[in-house]
Amino acid sequence: MTNINLKLKPRTDRDEAGPLSEAKAREGAGTLALAALLMKSLTIRHSIDPQEEGASEPCVDPTRLLPDWTQEEQRTLLERPLFSYASYGRVRFHHRSVLEFLAAERLQTLIRAGMSRRAVKRLLFARTAQGIAVVRPSLRPVAAWLSLHEPDVFKEVCQREPEHLICLGDPSSLSIEQREKALEAFVERNRHGTWRGHHVPRVQTQRFADPALGPAVRRLWDSGIANGEMREFLLELAATAPLAEMSGPAVEVFMDRAAPDEERLDALRVLIALKDPRLPEVTSAVAAEPARWSSRALRYAVIDLFPQHLFGDQLRSVLLALKPSKATVDAITWNWPELIQSAPLPAPAAIELREMLHKLTVETASWHNDAHRLMTTRPHLVPALAAACLKELSIGPPSEGWIDAAVAAVRLMSDREYDEDRPVGS
Repeated sequence: MTNINLKLKPRTDRDEAGPLSEAKAREGAGTLALAALLMKSLTIRHSIDPQEEGASEPCVDPTRLLPDWTQEEQRTLLERPLFSYASYGRVRFHHRSVLEFLAAERLQTLIRAGMSRRAVKRLLFARTAQGIAVVRPSLRPVAAWLSLHEPDVFKEVCQREPEHLICLGDPSSLSIEQREKALEAFVERNRHGTWRGHHVPRVQTQRFADPALGPAVRRLWDSGIANGEMREFLLELAATAPLAEMSGPAVEVFMDRAAPDEERLDALRVLIALKDPRLPEVTSAVAAEPARWSSRALRYAVIDLFPQHLFGDQLRSVLLALKPSKATVDAITWNWPELIQSAPLPAPAAIELREMLHKLTVETASWHNDAHRLMTTRPHLVPALAAACLKELSIGPPSEGWIDAAVAAVRLMSDREYDEDRPVGS
C-alpha cells in the first residue's frame, strides 16, 4: 500500500499535464484496475491515435471509464510511476500484484457505496459445468484481497478454494481465528490422495505462520493426513513460526525410514528452529547410522546442521556416507561451499575442516589414463575443500598443509568448477 501511495504522488522530475490529487488518482487507478481484470486486458490506452482505432487487441479505454475526468487528468494519471510502457500508445500497471490489490480495493469501495453482496458474489464466484463451486480463476487474487475486509467473501472463498487465502493476498492480515479456519478448510479439502500442486510459496508461509496456530496445527496433524503436500505444509508452518507443539511429531518424522525426504528435512528444520534439546541426540543418530537416510536427505542435512550442530567426527561420518550426485549442481557442490565461506568459524575449526576434507578427497585419488589427470571418487567434496582453503586464508596466515590442500583442490577439480565465481576457480 505504501508503494502504491508513493507511485501515485505527483512527479517531481518533470511537469505534469495537469493537477491531480493523490486521492483522485488512487480512485481512478482502482477503476482502471478492476476494468482491466474484468476485460482480461492488461493494457490501457494512453493516447487516442487514429492508427490505434482498428487495433486487433482490446485495451482499457480511460475516456469511457472516467467520463468526468479531463484529458489532462487522465494523461497525468497514466504518466505517474504506477504505470509503465506496454506498447505504442498503451501503458500497463507496473506489477500484476498492484493491479489485483487496487481492483479489490475498488470493489470494497463499491460495496460501501451500495453495491449488493449478491452482485459481488456473482462477479467473483461461479459453478463449473460439473456443478463444482469455484472462484473465478482470473479473480482469485482479488477475492483473496477482498477477504481481508469482507467476512462474506472470506466465508465463500473458504468453502470453495481455501488455498487462495493462504497462497494469495496478504495472509498476515487475517486474524488468528480466520487463519485457523482457512488452514482447517485447506487441509480437510486435501487430506486424502497424493500430489495436487498446492505448494505454498515460502513468502506466503512466512506471512501466514504464527505461534498461536500451534494447537490447530497439532490437532490437524494428529487427525491423520495422507496427502504428503499437506504434511509438508504443516511442518513448514511449524518451522517458520516456530510451533513448539510440533516438536514431538518432528522427531518421529525425521527418524522414520519410511517418511519421504522432503518431510524428514522439514521435520529437521522444525527441530533446528525450536532449538530442541533432542537435536544433539538426533545429530548423533545421523552420524552413527547415516544409512537410515538417503544421500539426498543427508546432503541437505549437512547444509542445515553445519557448523553449529554437525562438525568434526560426526560430519566426517556423514560425508563418508555421501555418494556423488548425478546432478550438475547439488547442495554439497554448490550450497555448502558458500556456507563454509560465510560460516563464523574460528581458525582452529577452519583448519580442522580443511584437513578433514583434504584427507577425504586425496585418499581415494588416482591417475586416470583416459582422462589424463588425477581423479577422486569423491569429486563432490572438491568445491568444499577449495572453500575451506579460502576460509582459512581469510582468517589469517595459512597453516602447515594449506598449500598441499589448495593444490589438491585445483588438480582434482572437474571442468564445471573452472569458474571464477566458484571456490576452485577463485
